[in-house]
Amino acid sequence: MKKLLTIFWLGLLIFSLSPRAAFSQQPDGETLYLPVIFRNYDPYSAFYMVNAPFTTRFVESAVVWMGRVGEADNSTDVRVRYTDTELVVDFAAFDRRIWYNTNPSSGALEDWDAATLLLNTSVGAPDRPGSQSYRFVAQFKGLGNGEPFPAAYKAAYRGTGSGWQSQSVNFTVETGWRGDNNGDDRGWRITFRIPYASLGLSKPAEGSRWRLALISHDRDSQAGPPGTSFLWPPAAQRDEPSTWAVLRFGMPVYAPPQVRNLTSLLIREGENGAVVPDAAVGGTISNQCPGDSYHIWNVWGNRNYANENSALIQNQADVADWPCFSRYYLAFQLDRLPPGKVIRSARLVLHHWGGSGKICSNPDQNPDPECARSSFIHVLSVPPGWQENTITWNNAPLPLENVAVLQVAPYNISQPGQSWPGMRREWDVSYALSKAYDQGAGWISFAVYSSDSAYHSGKYFSASETEEWNKVGRPTLIIEYGD
Repeated sequence: MKKLLTIFWLGLLIFSLSPRAAFSQQPDGETLYLPVIFRNYDPYSAFYMVNAPFTTRFVESAVVWMGRVGEADNSTDVRVRYTDTELVVDFAAFDRRIWYNTNPSSGALEDWDAATLLLNTSVGAPDRPGSQSYRFVAQFKGLGNGEPFPAAYKAAYRGTGSGWQSQSVNFTVETGWRGDNNGDDRGWRITFRIPYASLGLSKPAEGSRWRLALISHDRDSQAGPPGTSFLWPPAAQRDEPSTWAVLRFGMPVYAPPQVRNLTSLLIREGENGAVVPDAAVGGTISNQCPGDSYHIWNVWGNRNYANENSALIQNQADVADWPCFSRYYLAFQLDRLPPGKVIRSARLVLHHWGGSGKICSNPDQNPDPECARSSFIHVLSVPPGWQENTITWNNAPLPLENVAVLQVAPYNISQPGQSWPGMRREWDVSYALSKAYDQGAGWISFAVYSSDSAYHSGKYFSASETEEWNKVGRPTLIIEYGD
């Protein structure tokens, strides 16, 4: 009897707390009870999150970013992946002045161009660094071919419950750079490889979650002082693991529910009065790969391209070419999605009409260096509220979570047999849409970016501003929902 009462009160509590639970008094006095829809409550669902793919390939990594482009600021892309034996985190900083300490024992590694990787090996993180909290720091160091990374330029720390203590933890660092210290540089790379065995762990199971934060440090002169450091997630505190992002091993999987009264909703600029704000930022089509030094360090990151009818999505491994990099932001209003429903599926549709490089047969195996290559293009959820007419590379919202990825082959509409609106590309964003809908969001906002390596991997897509004759080529969100 006691067990039955416990179950009853627990059920009543769940019913009363459920946002979908309701009952109403009918005119004839009869009470109508509506069914409760149970959701798997996740206390970390609102956290910044990176979903790390299981892969050994750089190009398949998840990608997040932080910072801004400027003469005295760094903008940094970070790629994350995991393998059978290690977690791999690659920082790529756009940096005009690269400086490292030739006597690293004389001061903090973070006072120079450096990167910090923060990990907590459980998702439930404490307010202060504990025994599961780790801090890995690597200062940039210019190296010759085959020269090993010197131990003096890296350090590991473990939480004590109140702070950090230096500890011998085996991890490797790789660095690279582009530029000339006597003039304008372009940037640097620092890659961390953290073996699970060094943390006393085995390979995490798919779906496991840790905590993670990333810091990009800057220095712009030998005399100093240190420059601005940027963090992802933006509100993270180095010494407060509870403020860090969630690291998930593997991509999220959405299990579509069984529904009745299945209904489809299409959201596209100009359809049923819909407005879909969008803009590319960075080195988009009309600003692609500028070479003027003043422009790239003072203008490039602050320009707005709201009225462009197409967008470029481009990234690559060579950090010297960052003026060619471009991200694309877009948002969809969910006011036509009725309350009290469940999401069966959601697809983001973009139409691909061209790109950099020439079209070749077997493009990813063709040795011709001018061939266009495939891209791994990611869709990431970002906070809504940005303005189409003011968004730039430097003020655009940082990614909340990478939610979908698609390998996109080269395509050019000028090839024989091709026609507008171009090649339809679809990303399954059901997980992101369901999450936003359950949280009561009025908009869903995305950033689209790639984690590519090759030079000729940029892709051109039609934007909301494309002309009426090509309206089917505009960005589209297709949602299926029901009861």
